[in-house]
Amino acid sequence: MRTLVQLVVEVRPIDGKPQSAPSTAESVRFVRDLVASSVWYPEHPLEDGLLASLIDQATKGNRAEGLRHEEALAVVERLIGEDARDGNRVLLAANTLVLLSQVKHGLPLTALSPSQIIPLHDGIEECWGIITVQKSRVDLRVRSEDIDRLEEATERALVALNIHAANSPYKQSNADSRELLLCTMEAHPARELSKDGTESRTGRIHVLGRFGRAAYIASRPLQLTLAIAALALLVVSLVMEGFEVTLALTGWFVWWHSLIDKLFTTALWAAVLAYAGGVGEIRRHPHIRTAGKRVIISWKR
Repeated sequence: MRTLVQLVVEVRPIDGKPQSAPSTAESVRFVRDLVASSVWYPEHPLEDGLLASLIDQATKGNRAEGLRHEEALAVVERLIGEDARDGNRVLLAANTLVLLSQVKHGLPLTALSPSQIIPLHDGIEECWGIITVQKSRVDLRVRSEDIDRLEEATERALVALNIHAANSPYKQSNADSRELLLCTMEAHPARELSKDGTESRTGRIHVLGRFGRAAYIASRPLQLTLAIAALALLVVSLVMEGFEVTLALTGWFVWWHSLIDKLFTTALWAAVLAYAGGVGEIRRHPHIRTAGKRVIISWKR
């Protein structure tokens, strides 16, 4: 497992008032409840005593890339002892230790208590992660041996957390008794890190409703370029038609006008097909069932 994604999101009160910002205990309880109802919650969570030992072991390593999986596995087997026969528990603890040893940004390990750590395991895709919480700040780290699975798993983790866009209004329904939301933090982009701890890519989290998806597709480079080209050709065609009618132009002018019309038609259909392809691509990203929104991380180097 060579790569990981780090995300920073925030627990916010629904009323939006700073004075009602949640405490660390409230944030932990809120996030844990969200994770507990998803596939990410491990079948056998790690107890606080073991998590405390993992934090201690992680603080001892000073390499930029953190512990290797084999090293973490040996440490965990020594810590667990006779219980090392439980393979699922050992793997969860080993991956948690690796992720803790790779924490180089954000909340210092020495400031973490076991209650602030939530280990994650997606048993469907075999991806691992941890969530660390301090007051309203929530750090999510996901790791996998496959880059495509890593990106997909990270988006699914955000779906499990019922993520909201930082700038989107929230309308509370009568059936919704929650007082807190988990929102994106625009000032903290997603970070993809390589094994040695260096940043390979950054990404932006998008939580898109119906109109947001349409705007997102239309703003993509291919779709935007084709739409601008089609619009420009349409304007040129209309101007040429005006000259042709007013000045009764014929010959080469009519030939050029016909060519512009054909180019416009080609660009228009290309834009329509590109937009349809964008719709299909967005449908491959996970959606939040309760809100009908898609979660997308757009990556750039």
